[in-house]
Amino acid sequence: MRKRRKLLNLARMQRHLDLSLKTVTGILLTMIVIQLVLIYLHGTDSCKWLLTTGHLLSSLEWKPFGCRMHWYSLDDITACSSALTRVNNDGTLKMLQIVIWGDSRNRMTFNSLLDNLGKFCLDRIFHEGEYYRDEDKFLEMLFGWDPFLEFFPDFPGKVVPEIVIAGDALWYMAAWDGALQSTAIPGFKRCLRKWATKARKHANTTTFIWKLQYLIRDDWVPPITTKFPFISNPRMKEFNAAAIEVLTREFPEIIIWSSSESLITSLMTKGFLTHRDAAHTKFASEEYEAQIVWNLVCNKVLESSTGNDLCCNKGFGHSTFAVLPIIMSLLLLTVSLAVIRSALKWLLQTGHLTSDLRWQPCGCSMHWYSPKEAAICMNESLKLSQGNYIGFSGDSRVRNLYNVFVHMFGQWQLDWHIHANSSFHSDPLTVEFIWRSFASGVWGFPQRDEYPFEPTLIIVGSGLWYVEPENMRGKETTAFRRDLLHWIANLTRWTDPDSTLIIWKFASGLSHRHIPPPSFPVNTNAIMAEINSIAKELLSPIPNIIVWDNGIRVTAELKRVNRVIWRDYAHETVGVSDVETQMILNIYCNELMQFIDGTCCTTGLKNVLKGRRNVAGMINSHVTVKQVLCMIVFPYCVFLELMLVQRRMSDARDTCELLLQTGKFVKNIWTPRGCSMHIYSASEMKQCLRISANQTKKINYIGFIGDSRARDAYQLFAGHLTSDRRRSVMQTDLSTYDKESKTLIKFLWRPYLYQNSNFPQVKPLLNQPDLIVASGGAWYMMEFWNMKGADMVAFRKQMASWLNKMASRYPSSVILWKLQVQPSDTIKPPPGHKNITDAHFQAFNKIAQQTVESFNNDRILVWSNTRLIKRGIRGSLKHLDRDYLHPAHSLLEMEVQMERVAGDSRTQSWRDSSLKEP
Repeated sequence: MRKRRKLLNLARMQRHLDLSLKTVTGILLTMIVIQLVLIYLHGTDSCKWLLTTGHLLSSLEWKPFGCRMHWYSLDDITACSSALTRVNNDGTLKMLQIVIWGDSRNRMTFNSLLDNLGKFCLDRIFHEGEYYRDEDKFLEMLFGWDPFLEFFPDFPGKVVPEIVIAGDALWYMAAWDGALQSTAIPGFKRCLRKWATKARKHANTTTFIWKLQYLIRDDWVPPITTKFPFISNPRMKEFNAAAIEVLTREFPEIIIWSSSESLITSLMTKGFLTHRDAAHTKFASEEYEAQIVWNLVCNKVLESSTGNDLCCNKGFGHSTFAVLPIIMSLLLLTVSLAVIRSALKWLLQTGHLTSDLRWQPCGCSMHWYSPKEAAICMNESLKLSQGNYIGFSGDSRVRNLYNVFVHMFGQWQLDWHIHANSSFHSDPLTVEFIWRSFASGVWGFPQRDEYPFEPTLIIVGSGLWYVEPENMRGKETTAFRRDLLHWIANLTRWTDPDSTLIIWKFASGLSHRHIPPPSFPVNTNAIMAEINSIAKELLSPIPNIIVWDNGIRVTAELKRVNRVIWRDYAHETVGVSDVETQMILNIYCNELMQFIDGTCCTTGLKNVLKGRRNVAGMINSHVTVKQVLCMIVFPYCVFLELMLVQRRMSDARDTCELLLQTGKFVKNIWTPRGCSMHIYSASEMKQCLRISANQTKKINYIGFIGDSRARDAYQLFAGHLTSDRRRSVMQTDLSTYDKESKTLIKFLWRPYLYQNSNFPQVKPLLNQPDLIVASGGAWYMMEFWNMKGADMVAFRKQMASWLNKMASRYPSSVILWKLQVQPSDTIKPPPGHKNITDAHFQAFNKIAQQTVESFNNDRILVWSNTRLIKRGIRGSLKHLDRDYLHPAHSLLEMEVQMERVAGDSRTQSWRDSSLKEP
């Protein structure tokens, strides 16, 4: 009998949850104190966390406090330096510049940075400076040998380093003899103040970091004191303390890097050979330090690897950790514990349809049972209880659900006596249907010989018959409320509230495609909504009754993707009932089947809320150990979610811009930041365009303009709508019209921006393009290849003039400027394309992006994430390029989906606003 009460306990747990106020208050205060202490010790800047805190995980990943460190590959570094590169007004490039300054210890960090770039060299001279420049990677690095801080890095002209890392002290200890040791630290402070004063002048444009000295190895043989008797760990600590004193008091704009010592100690504990001699570390620790540098420089710009939990993903000085979000998350914990919903309610009252047409509840997943798995569930349940007895009661809609449920176990109930009771019986299962058109009368289920008890689970639904009779016009809701109150009053007469769970199924809307019978009123759906509201009001307080209201949402979601076919005005086909049957099986079977895919209504979810020691299975009135653990972990989960919201709200871009400018591949699915992208089939695309044309009373008009790369995008987009189009002719205008979707697609061959960019307006229902996708730049490189910088100067001037004309000529069009993707790195360029390189494309992209942003027009957008997509496709080993200059269809297919989503959502918002005008 205890086994049969599992479902009932799952429904009643939230109403019987009684938390100890002292326990919750104590945990909240403890968590707040801990967080405030951590903030006091480490500050609120995640860049400083990366430089001052951390510990080594068992996976050998360095984990700073409060954030995560990304491990950068060569491709990531190249993408980062490319993103940080700027184009000066004279057409020259301002590349990413990193400066390392100091003694041989800092030289080791510089060497490791070069190793990350593939520049391995074992015979470098350590007591000399070195300059590295790579135009293909848009990167400059400089090491300045200065063991006594006698010089300051010279920044000539327009050279502005992104970051400068300095650190000294070892040579101060080695150079002084015994008689002058007392003046070593004052001399060090004097040189440090002089150096920091010069650094302060550049602090607005460059980040300066002072790296503290890590300790020497006292156990090294031979010891370092045999050659340098004044180098010791106590003296090293004195120099570090002197640097901290000077910088924190007088130069707070210079960041202190203090985590190297704890990193080296952790690596030594793990058994790594961390030192090459007593004073210098070896490759292991240097590699970690190099990765810290790349994280400091790149996390704020590299979209392909950034995440909400990465350190320094918004740059130095940005507060990503605040007291208010922590306190709010802890308060949210209290509220959540007071109103927390069971997994059963997640399944029956929340959810949405995923792109693969599976129903996804909020907070858990729904397992899709096969007939074989359903049979296994019933057999296993039979071993643990006296039997499986499930009841259905209600009108013809509940009968449809009953028929589909029974069909899962091998029998299709084709019974023309639809207004009569029905039953199904097999060895492990009995299912009973009781016909009740109104919420009145006797609803009791028969007690069979093999089942001398009521059903464990009962699905009930009513409401449709209150709408149909003509003699109830204007009295539908009153009659329903009266009958439902009578039904509730007699509930204990035909069911045991301690052993039966009742699910009341809401009545969904009626078909919009069928003509309603004369007996139905015009406002039927509105009346049905009122009936559902009354049912929710009266039934929610009852412990053993759960309101099932997401059947309406299931119908709406399936209708949106054309998966609902109506049999008549009031009844759907089996599409919706299939999903609802799976929900019933998840409620009944997940506890037994124990799937490890996060399914709803499993032991793992229920044990968070209920105590196991209660023999009767009732909810424990006090907080269990697992609840305490949950309350400790939950604030951090809420805090991370708040950081997601904070990042999304602080980003001024709307979801259309996020679609076009951000994203990464998650399990081979392109996922923009802050939103999801639906993959449109050809039929869905046509349906969307057809609906848009019908609503606006004019045909859809989409324009492409540019060179051969833009022509490829046009051809693939048009191919999704119609296959009946002429073969493309190079260097000429093209057009395609699809009657079914009422869409005209026009391509203008314009390799140069000074050419006429007028889209024809020849049809009576055609005004101007809804969406214009433009790109260009390759022909400038071919035309001006022998004139230094002339191509960029010409492109910059013509780009500004072109945007001005397009904005005034097409004031209601959305204009997307698509940045150029990188050419092939595996196909040799033709002779005429020798000047078309990725470096030039990057420079042209910078000019285009700066020009578009200077217009500050929300109708003109930059489409910048195509390079990220191509880099992600390269990782999936798909075919990348058709030739040196043109990408293959794998990239263009993704672009088509973005064009459809971005163009439709942007133009629809302006259409809606224009339709409201008088």
